[in-house]
Amino acid sequence: MEHPQGYAHAPAAQPAAAGNPPQNEPQQPVVRVVLQNVTATVNMRITIDPSSLANKIRHAEYNPKKLPAVVMRIREPQATGLLFSSGKVVITGAAGVEAAREAAQRFVAVVEGVGLNPTTNPNQLRFAVQNMVATFEVDAPISLELMAYCQARWCMYEPELFPGLIYQTAHRGVVAHVFSSGRVVLTGGKQEDHLNEALVRLLPILNQYRQPDA
Repeated sequence: MEHPQGYAHAPAAQPAAAGNPPQNEPQQPVVRVVLQNVTATVNMRITIDPSSLANKIRHAEYNPKKLPAVVMRIREPQATGLLFSSGKVVITGAAGVEAAREAAQRFVAVVEGVGLNPTTNPNQLRFAVQNMVATFEVDAPISLELMAYCQARWCMYEPELFPGLIYQTAHRGVVAHVFSSGRVVLTGGKQEDHLNEALVRLLPILNQYRQPDA
C-alpha cells in the first residue's frame, strides 16, 4: 500500500520586507545513501557433504549444532560464504554487488579446487541479490516519539526493546530503522535504486520531526 500523497509540506516562503533585500534560504546539505552490506545467493547445482567439504578446505568451519552450512571467509573481496548441502551458497558481508558477485565466484572456485564439480556457468549459478543494507544521516536529531505518534500507521517504536523507530516505507520492501541521532539504516532493498527511492520518500517525512538545535 502506498503512502498518501502530501504527507510532507515545506513552509511557504515569506515575502521580503519592503526596502530590504530578499534573504537567501540556507542550503540543505546533500544526503546520500551509503551502501554497507550486500547479501546474495548462487546455486552450484550439486549436492555436497558439509562435513567432508569442511575437512578439505583450509580454515573452513562446520558446526551443525549452530548452522547446517560450511562457513568460509575471504579477505579480498571481504565476504563470508555459507555453503549448504543443497549446493546453495549465501554470500554475506560484501561491500557491494560486484564484490558479492566476485566473492561468489571465488567460493565456487574453492569447491571446484577440492575435486567437486559445481557449475561455473553464470546463467546456471543464478547470482541474485537478496538484501542490501545502507545508511544515511540527517543533519539534526529526530523526535522519534512525535514521529511514532504522527506516523503510527507506518511505525513501530518500542524503545524498551530497540532504540530505533522501525518505519515501513511501503516501497520495494525497504524498511527504515530511524535513530534519534538522525542516523537511518535501510534494509530490504535488492537494488540500489530501491534504496535511493526510499531516501527520496523518507527525507520529507523525517524533516517534519527534526528537533531544533540545542
